[in-house]
Amino acid sequence: YQSRVRGQQGVLMRLFHLFLCFLVTVRGWDWNSPCTNPSVSSLPFCNHNLAFQTRAQDLISRLTLQEKSSLMTTFTSPIDRLFVPPLDATECLRGTASAPLQNPFIKTTSFPQAVANAASFNRTLLHAIASATSTEARAKTNIGYAKGFSGPEFGNICWSPVVNICRDPRWGRCQETYGEDPYLTSEYATVYINGLQNGEDPKYLKTVSTCKHFDVHGGPENIPSSRFSFDSIVSRRDWVTTFQPAFQACAEAGVHSYMCSYNSINGIPACANFELLTGLSRDEWNFTGFVVGDCGAVGNVFAEHHFTNSYEEAVGVTKQAGTDWDCWGKSSWYLDAVTMGILSEDKLDLSLLRLLTAQMKLGLFDSPDLVTYKKLGESVIQSPDHIALALEAAQQNIVLLENR
Repeated sequence: YQSRVRGQQGVLMRLFHLFLCFLVTVRGWDWNSPCTNPSVSSLPFCNHNLAFQTRAQDLISRLTLQEKSSLMTTFTSPIDRLFVPPLDATECLRGTASAPLQNPFIKTTSFPQAVANAASFNRTLLHAIASATSTEARAKTNIGYAKGFSGPEFGNICWSPVVNICRDPRWGRCQETYGEDPYLTSEYATVYINGLQNGEDPKYLKTVSTCKHFDVHGGPENIPSSRFSFDSIVSRRDWVTTFQPAFQACAEAGVHSYMCSYNSINGIPACANFELLTGLSRDEWNFTGFVVGDCGAVGNVFAEHHFTNSYEEAVGVTKQAGTDWDCWGKSSWYLDAVTMGILSEDKLDLSLLRLLTAQMKLGLFDSPDLVTYKKLGESVIQSPDHIALALEAAQQNIVLLENR
């Protein structure tokens, strides 16, 4: 009973948070062109000739501790003092998510589910779907930001693809994966990442791709235990040969983000797992991007896994492990953790360096005159070419079974 009540409270809190994210923000500057504002245009973080990381470092040096803490969580409010726009993310699994509270409603192209696309055995098709998806994601964000909309349906960070291996039918999201084969999943992950991130602009990323859910995810939703507290018990051999290959392929493809998962792996929550997020991904696979926690996963290190004694300790261990960004967390946890001595401000700076370098690569601060993708608008959303591509994908994905 207590678990059910806690789950219901969590759902209500998240729905309320999503509602807040969609409220129109009243502001007097253009989120699509922060560095055109005279008060910051001459600062190093607005100098598009500098290296992306150098620009990010300069911006971090100008932030207060409270501002840094506010950027630790997703769907942030803009920092008007420095003209930092919202840091948002969206889903790009089978087309980018529509924006239902935008006026007018932005209805994006819907492509077949990932498991259906896997049945096509067509890398070129997957790349084309990813490219069309990232085009619409960019256009949707351009439109939304111009009107003051932000939240989980906007942003140029795509929380896709799902590269988990689906072998447990009790998991309700097998349709979002490419199936149960590590090799096929790795191949599709590579082309999907390239389609999302790379376009005609040689300097800027089109979107940031995020491989999820890292790792050994795909256990039961609520039978016999909640996915928020599930402990995946896996042998070293099975972990290496079954669950790691697709994520390693993501790193080799140049993915800019991982999302750590709700579950524990052999007793250690994924978002607090140093071996996974630092030892494996960064030290062995040379991953250089940022890690975002699945929505609520950082807080669940305390609330569901009981791995720590407080939320402040939870953000401390997840930061130490290598989690940089917290979906649905509270900025006060980070501010309090630093104040209490649990977490150093340097750890916040490191996470911000990874996150803001990616934002610089997206051209978040630069004007549409410099960033080709900021010129995309309504005409590319549900365009005839994209609708035709969705139909073609559905036709290629059909599998006929012979009755005997």
